[in-house]
Amino acid sequence: MAGFDAVFVGAGINSLAGAALLSRAGWSVCVLEREDELGGCIKTVNDLTAPGFTHELLAAWHPLWTGSPAYAELKGELDRRGLEYLNTDLPTGSAFPDGSSAFLTTSLEDNVAELDRHAAGDGARWQAMFDAFMKDADLSFGVLGTELWSGAGLTLGRQALRRFGRRGLLAYAGGVLTSCRDWLGDTFESDAAHGLLAPWTLHTGLGPDQATSGFMTQVVACALQLGGMPVPRGGGGQLVDALAGIVRSAGPLGGRAWGSRVSVGSSLESGPSFTTYLPCPGTNGKLIKQSGAVTSLPAPIQVGSVTNTAVGSVGKLVTSGETTSRIVDVNLGDGQITADLIKADAAIQRKNGQITIDTSGSHFGSLFIQGQGQAAAPDPNTVIEIPGLGKVTLYEVTRARNFVIVRMFHLQVLQDNPDIPIGTDVVLGYAKVSVH
Repeated sequence: MAGFDAVFVGAGINSLAGAALLSRAGWSVCVLEREDELGGCIKTVNDLTAPGFTHELLAAWHPLWTGSPAYAELKGELDRRGLEYLNTDLPTGSAFPDGSSAFLTTSLEDNVAELDRHAAGDGARWQAMFDAFMKDADLSFGVLGTELWSGAGLTLGRQALRRFGRRGLLAYAGGVLTSCRDWLGDTFESDAAHGLLAPWTLHTGLGPDQATSGFMTQVVACALQLGGMPVPRGGGGQLVDALAGIVRSAGPLGGRAWGSRVSVGSSLESGPSFTTYLPCPGTNGKLIKQSGAVTSLPAPIQVGSVTNTAVGSVGKLVTSGETTSRIVDVNLGDGQITADLIKADAAIQRKNGQITIDTSGSHFGSLFIQGQGQAAAPDPNTVIEIPGLGKVTLYEVTRARNFVIVRMFHLQVLQDNPDIPIGTDVVLGYAKVSVH
């Protein structure tokens, strides 16, 4: 698995979409699935109840997916692979024992009229709910698409605090936690409105009395009005096949280079800086380069500029790729470790089925550790113990038949010291390349 930039366990829609996005960005990805078929909770079969009919055994409609940023980014490629969504302006309805019915459409005006037909004022209440939801839709959909205990979750929380203030944020959080039964009872007068919307909370996997079920009912209701009920022509399996096709056809190359990464324990403090990816189809020999000054490093870790490159070409007989990372003016621990230059270089070639790897372009320029000069081209995986600090691995190389990773400088702070916190892990100069 070390030969891949990302490994997805399970081949549901989220894994396949993530793998497709990363493949297009140049990552080498692997998707693992224990079942015989891909798709997770999307399973399309034919002739289950009657010949000639397509049946969805699990997920059938994809309004949240077609409204997502991931679908917007992948749509062109999915279209080229034959995926076509069909839709309707009457996405849902409920029939009642007395022979009456209620419908939800993709038109705000029609929904206002429909709910008013069942109870005067419910139409205005629907419009007020929709307007309030859309006013903060970025936060509401952000809650659904963000790992809350992460940096992105913290950013979302700060955004909400700035917008609402403390009291307003508490009120918003209370609204998110309300149950479906309470929200419907407090919002709409008619039983028809309750019967139209309440079943959708079950679709989210929640019961009507569970916390957040009211919020999720609003999410689905607004999504239905905004996006209808899109279904893939031929069934959801068409989406699965199209996403898997993007991953499979990404190309044989992979790799990336970045300049610096600093972590303390399990917390990432900085980087990876100026990450440059080698696209799976290669670059047709054109050099991709990113460079700049790293300003986010914690003191006393300082570097000057970083320059990262990637280049690759794919041919019938020869496929090759190379990534490099070059860092200048390095100073760690107030002069305990200095270097004019740190360069990581990883190259790979497949010619007539034979793979060769070359990391000989990796080297140091004027590297000093506690005043002791070091070789410009040390042996791979040279470990140096640093009294009062920890240890450093120079020219750290991990390789297998079809990939190689170079971490040119890897410092692990293992001892208490006045300069760098214990548990700090510093990598400078990272280059990886692979061919499949």
